[in-house]
Amino acid sequence: MLKRIKVHDQHEGELFVQKKRHTPSNMPMIVSNMISDDMPDQHSEFFTHLSYFAISTIDIDGRPWATIIVGSPTTLIRAISEMELNVSAVLPKDDPFLSSIINTVNSPYRSFAGIGVDFSNRRRNKVAGFIATSNIVNDTLNMSLLTNENVGNCPKYITIRKLEYCKRNPQIAADYRNTDRISFNQECLDIINQASTIFLATRHTSTISDNTSDLGINHRGGYSGFVRTYEENGYTYIVIPDYSGNRFYQSLGNIETDRVAGVVFPCFKSGDMLHVTGIAENIYDDEAECIMPRITLLTRIKLTGYVWIKEGLNLKLIGPEQYSPYNPPIRYLAIELEKMGKLSTVSTRNAKLIEIKKLTKLISRFTFELEEKVSFKPGGYVILDFAHLIPQTYQHMNNNNPQSLNDDYIRTWTISSSPPFN
Repeated sequence: MLKRIKVHDQHEGELFVQKKRHTPSNMPMIVSNMISDDMPDQHSEFFTHLSYFAISTIDIDGRPWATIIVGSPTTLIRAISEMELNVSAVLPKDDPFLSSIINTVNSPYRSFAGIGVDFSNRRRNKVAGFIATSNIVNDTLNMSLLTNENVGNCPKYITIRKLEYCKRNPQIAADYRNTDRISFNQECLDIINQASTIFLATRHTSTISDNTSDLGINHRGGYSGFVRTYEENGYTYIVIPDYSGNRFYQSLGNIETDRVAGVVFPCFKSGDMLHVTGIAENIYDDEAECIMPRITLLTRIKLTGYVWIKEGLNLKLIGPEQYSPYNPPIRYLAIELEKMGKLSTVSTRNAKLIEIKKLTKLISRFTFELEEKVSFKPGGYVILDFAHLIPQTYQHMNNNNPQSLNDDYIRTWTISSSPPFN
């Protein structure tokens, strides 16, 4: 008999990432106290007013797949109790989430993870647990979801958009869910490049019991194109930079233990949905910067399957979108920078700050001493990295200066005069 009550202690993967990122020693206790078995009233009310909901499960091979289900605010999600949600939605017949539900119907334990996002105001809440029952009646998927993990999330990196229900005509455009030799066509690449919103699905398999295993799904956002992709030796990879967040590291922790992940890329303009799954890894510090300069933590997924459904999302974008003020600049891959003719790696020299002279109330002169002579010309530039000089304190939110949360403390100056001749 499955137990609904769950211990919310963080597992070894989450603890590993927290240690790598130097989080406070009491972070595991903070996380455990913020996750509850029962849905708070405000969460259940929030879910029942949604007309779209991101959800994930695993297929018969244990691979995570994510999708977005759409319906009426009065019928999509119903809160039966503080522990149960009933979901009813019509999905495209080739949706990998739907296929996974059908193919695992006889499994003794089927887990799910869901996240509700209100794109009109950036509010979001997460929920996870297991699927008690599922059936399909008149093309409608009905599920009873029993919850044992409920937690609220912050509004960072969420793009504001107005969406309306739009009945579309889904068509399977590509179905390669069981191959790792993947090469995207330009239309699939366009779906990835336009995305300012994706949903990342992960899995943690406990060595103790099924009751302590779980799935996760998280929103990831940024400017369109924040997710990068490349091909190498016949394989396709997607790269997701990690931005400053709540430091729970639930998704990245799951990746540390289980090394799998799935992503859904929605296009709210066309209604297309690109679902991918694959082998995932987190890459840190210097190794991360070799792949994506100026990023010290990223997730790379080697794809083992994808499904592209044209018009698979019954939503229509109304009006312009509004990016989050917290979004960092787009970071390109090193191989992309090389193709652009830009140096992805440069030789560095140490500079010693020897004087700061205040000239006016707003202007100061900084004098640096180089460890060796360099040659330069007027109109050139110098790039200085202050990351090791300026103490970096963590802030979860800063509405007065949202860009400060992902500041890498790298600054560039134009050289306006030539050095004196000997």
